[in-house]
Amino acid sequence: MDNQHDKVYSLYKVDKTFMRDSVNLIQNPYEGEIIYFSPWSKTFFFKLIVIGEKINLLKVLLLSFYELLIRKKNKKIEITAYCLNKQILSYLICQDIIYHLPSIEEEGLEIGTAFTRQKYRGNGLYPHVIQCLIENKNSDIYMITKTSNISSTKGIEKAGLTFEKYLSKNLNSYYPTYE
Repeated sequence: MDNQHDKVYSLYKVDKTFMRDSVNLIQNPYEGEIIYFSPWSKTFFFKLIVIGEKINLLKVLLLSFYELLIRKKNKKIEITAYCLNKQILSYLICQDIIYHLPSIEEEGLEIGTAFTRQKYRGNGLYPHVIQCLIENKNSDIYMITKTSNISSTKGIEKAGLTFEKYLSKNLNSYYPTYE
């Protein structure tokens, strides 16, 4: 039987009671704004490539292409970004939970790749962007993070998500899944 030490990822889920309490809402740390767009929005996607993880963004673009052409479904992938003075400081990529957790019994969205520029970290921007995305969606929201990523875990918990369980990564498919 697996124990938690064999499972190096943690699954978090939105605590809706936490989000209803305005005391828990994280204030906008700067004077920026939140924008929502699809990976097909060229201008913003290329701005993200300049600041972020190019491999993860390529993965998002390929998944969007797959959804659009192969499965012929509506877009299930969306990017939430925090902009200040026409620059993206932080972004989250939100996708259908079935990409990473196909065994899950309920529908929901997963906040996947997340990135904040180095000089803006530690000021509450990451949890603020997570909360803005949660407020904009009417579904269950999940996040998966490496258990050892303490700064990400703190931001996720500060945003109002609660720990659900430990997970193991499965690399037997074209896209990693978790169990």
